[in-house]
Amino acid sequence: MKKLVALVVLLFAMNARAGDLKLGVFEATPPPPGQQEPASRHDSTNNLTVPTICILSSIAIGLILYDVLLSVKHESTESQVITTYAWRYSSIPFILGILIGHWLFTHESQWNMNVWPLAAVAMGAVIAWDISKLNKSTDHSWTRYPGLWFAIGIPVGALLWSQRH
Repeated sequence: MKKLVALVVLLFAMNARAGDLKLGVFEATPPPPGQQEPASRHDSTNNLTVPTICILSSIAIGLILYDVLLSVKHESTESQVITTYAWRYSSIPFILGILIGHWLFTHESQWNMNVWPLAAVAMGAVIAWDISKLNKSTDHSWTRYPGLWFAIGIPVGALLWSQRH
């Protein structure tokens, strides 16, 4: 988890430094000749890019330092806690998958409407499923495998919560 957070912060920092760096696997098609590309709210020259990078970097550094502190004190680290609870609550890896899909697998939205509420409905359905399983014994069947829910979350975040509109 620490490495993933550090990687995400590094990618954000690289994007802020090299404004033309594209992070997504899907690239937007350029406008036809003679037409100007519309101004984007995701432009790296906006006033909040540097504070955003500083906040994300601070969070990543704080998590790493906290992990080291817990490890030195022989306590459960945040990675161990997340792993334990990810097996109990499928919504944790599902929401992390949605975030990764949203952050890293960006593309030009193909929808003529805002469809992120569909991602919210999907999150609500998984959370409701988790709540229905709360009083049951700890289930380590394939339906609770965190990797499965993470993998399902990535396309949900990429397709239903696009960054580029």
